[in-house]
Amino acid sequence: MTTPFDIISRAMKDIGAIAAGEVPTADEAQDGLDMLNDMLAQWSNENMMVFYRSEIIFKTTQNQVQYTIGPSGQMGATFTGSISGNTLTVPANGVTAGGINIGMTLSGTGITAGTRIVAFKTGAGGDVNEGGTYTVSPSQTASSTTITAYY
Repeated sequence: MTTPFDIISRAMKDIGAIAAGEVPTADEAQDGLDMLNDMLAQWSNENMMVFYRSEIIFKTTQNQVQYTIGPSGQMGATFTGSISGNTLTVPANGVTAGGINIGMTLSGTGITAGTRIVAFKTGAGGDVNEGGTYTVSPSQTASSTTITAYY
């Protein structure tokens, strides 16, 4: 069975801190054990993290090899929506181009400059369930308008 000392010794050999056949001193072993415990404590918190991955599919054009991400680019979204507080509401069939995703910057009539989508609420983003609600920052009020979203 592998012991913490074995793990520490192997790690120190891998980084060249000790040579083959050598063993760490008591102080080196204690430092290694402290680092190992810190690493294990960090890993134990990973099960509390919520990882996020979203896929947005964009239509491509034959013989076009380059696309633009950003304002006026092909990679983004255009939709109808309104904002109340920190909630963006997009009606069903409100997305006319692209897909909504976390991290997009919004622009449109009455939208505060620098407004970003920071979380999904009932909307799933991408090409799935495009209508719905999304959390935006900063909080504001904007009546129903055409919104352009980009990265």
